[in-house]
Amino acid sequence: MDFTKLITNVNLINSVHLDPEYRVNSNTGEIDKHPTSEYKGLLIKHLPTQTIIQGSLHKYYHNVNYNDYSFKEIGSSVIDLCNTFELDPQEVKVVNLEFGVNVHLANLVECNKFLNSCLTYKGKKFNYKRFANGARYIELEFQRYVIKIYNKGLQVKNYAPLLGNVLRFEVKGKKSVFLSSYGITTIADLLNPINYLNLLECLKNAFEHIFYNEWTIHPTDLIKSHKELLTNWQNLNYIETLHNEKRNTTYKNEFRAFKELEAKYGANETKNKVWQLIQKKWFELLELDLKTYTKLTDFLGRYSIEKVHQINNLSLGLIQYDFTSVDLCKYLLKISKKKEPLKCIKTHLSIEDQKPNSKFLSAKKIGYNEAHRLRNLDSNPRNKLRYKIEQLINESKNQLFEPEIILTNNQLKELEFWKGSKYYPLENINYGIR
Repeated sequence: MDFTKLITNVNLINSVHLDPEYRVNSNTGEIDKHPTSEYKGLLIKHLPTQTIIQGSLHKYYHNVNYNDYSFKEIGSSVIDLCNTFELDPQEVKVVNLEFGVNVHLANLVECNKFLNSCLTYKGKKFNYKRFANGARYIELEFQRYVIKIYNKGLQVKNYAPLLGNVLRFEVKGKKSVFLSSYGITTIADLLNPINYLNLLECLKNAFEHIFYNEWTIHPTDLIKSHKELLTNWQNLNYIETLHNEKRNTTYKNEFRAFKELEAKYGANETKNKVWQLIQKKWFELLELDLKTYTKLTDFLGRYSIEKVHQINNLSLGLIQYDFTSVDLCKYLLKISKKKEPLKCIKTHLSIEDQKPNSKFLSAKKIGYNEAHRLRNLDSNPRNKLRYKIEQLINESKNQLFEPEIILTNNQLKELEFWKGSKYYPLENINYGIR
């Protein structure tokens, strides 16, 4: 784990640990609207109604980020941060999170050679970029997340020349909706080891969708249809065109067929071995002992018994058994994903027989008009509130003073529906809470 962006409603501007200042933009000469502070490498921005904390938790704990950063050390970092600034971990939201591992490849494959063999991800070509010292990395950015792979040894060679042939594979969650799908909503969730199994699943899914080719299959050994498949999938333009034309079924079928072809001829063993190293390292960093378990549950118990129960129900198995067991991890992950029965959020009637992401009774059950009414009951309050705020903002554009916007906690919660999107009406706006 490395870069993190946190948001809390607690005002830290008067903290004895901070020395806020208004910074000046060196390019434009403009003074920032809001004061900022620094604490152990973290940048803290003081807004009128919230505080943004961002930076590397890894550096917060170690001062550097090229060594290992274990689950126990993450827990210590979160507890120290919360204790220092008197924060409730359940009230500090995680909106950005970078997670991954450094693995030493030894003589398996040279890092740069591995990067050269990573060609596409879900049909898209990787972007080849360079760090300030010239070290190369590959990256693909999407709306909700970023995938990044690089030679960590080269990146830090100026101050850690003995690191060696170390590969860094990471995913950065850019949106809270992406992170919440893996169990991470607040920093309290960073103290639950089961959530790290979810993050490992995320890494695995990303790694599996990387099209990696060492070109070790010889066409002379293939039948005609396999030769055609091999020829096509050695052409990056063909792969990208196939994906971009939205022929998803064709792309998925061909990708699966190519993977089967590789497995048949023993190709891509290197990629599989690299993943085994990544998984092994992840388990090592996630080691949980009774002392750490007690420390985490004692801390969380001050704020939430529910959070303690979540750890109690699952984590004791990680202490009593061999945590490096893949089967055990899969079993615990399966248990952790068990959910309450699916119910309509307005009528509270069962919708277990509908799609897993359903929120309301379907039109097939209650008719179109009634289904539409239920959805309006849910969306109308927040839509009307958003339109009212936007109207106040537009009317005040030619006025001397900003509009006075006072919200209740319930209204603030309604507006969080748009947080992180262009429709969020409170971005860079002063407002009060009553």
